[in-house]
Amino acid sequence: MTNLPPLPLTTSGERARAAAMLAAALHCQAMTAYRMVEIVDAVSAAVLRTAGADDPIARAVLSKLRAGE
Repeated sequence: MTNLPPLPLTTSGERARAAAMLAAALHCQAMTAYRMVEIVDAVSAAVLRTAGADDPIARAVLSKLRAGE
């Protein structure tokens, strides 16, 4: 096990779009929203990788969650 943060599963553009929507919905600063999005991405990556999902599978899972499927 490592103390290094997990690599993000999403692209920076996806995180930026999510942060913009979150900032608008919560009426918070863009940087605060972006940090929240990064935390959710990191936690999701850690959970999915711990469960044994490789990155392509983990990205597919997140995509399905985002689409509400």
